[in-house]
Amino acid sequence: MDGRQSIIHNRRKRNMRQPLTHADLTVTPLPDRVAGFIRDGIMRRTWNPGDQIIESRLAKQLGVGQHVVREALQHLEFEGYVRKIPNRGNFVTRLSRHDVAQAFDFRMELEPLAVRLSCNRWRPSDEDLPGVIAILDEMENAARAGDYARFQSADFSFHAALWDLAGDPHVSRALHMCVRPLFAFALLRLSGETLLDLKAVAQQHREWFLFLRSASAEDAAQRTREAIASFREQVLDSWNE
Repeated sequence: MDGRQSIIHNRRKRNMRQPLTHADLTVTPLPDRVAGFIRDGIMRRTWNPGDQIIESRLAKQLGVGQHVVREALQHLEFEGYVRKIPNRGNFVTRLSRHDVAQAFDFRMELEPLAVRLSCNRWRPSDEDLPGVIAILDEMENAARAGDYARFQSADFSFHAALWDLAGDPHVSRALHMCVRPLFAFALLRLSGETLLDLKAVAQQHREWFLFLRSASAEDAAQRTREAIASFREQVLDSWNE
């Protein structure tokens, strides 16, 4: 069977008059499966950064409704893999050096604010500790395995957890929209590989988190700004268009 058609095979095979079973209810929703297919295609360079993904063509190829592909692309836009351009369509994320610099500048202003807000709320608290430590453990496990895609997913989860601790949904949402494309594009641009010492980066994140638990709001915000500025410099200095 064509691997692309396997996305919809089980749906067609089932007699719709039969009652839903527990297995039916736990099947991954079709838009999520289509999103996974597109995401895998992007990672395998079936689509390269800047390529357009045409809803109607992909829907016909997969044998699903165009609304299913549209919903899948909305998921991927939120994850940073796709950018929707009004009146033009959906394109695999491609950021210029200027785009990346601007995103880092925005992040340097907003992420320290999120950290300051979380410290003012006495967060991270003891209740927050297990969840964040689990993410840091995942970063270290991915680093030991040399799995950059897995590492980067955990890295983003770590930052997203800190943003959520700020208790301000507007700040968290703005950071998600700004920073997620940076993570996704970096992963695509490096094809899942990096020269970074992932073990050292994971240790730096753990030390940073421990510092946040005991530092004043201003000291925590300043250290966050310095960390982002340092990474911004590393990324831009190594940039090759």
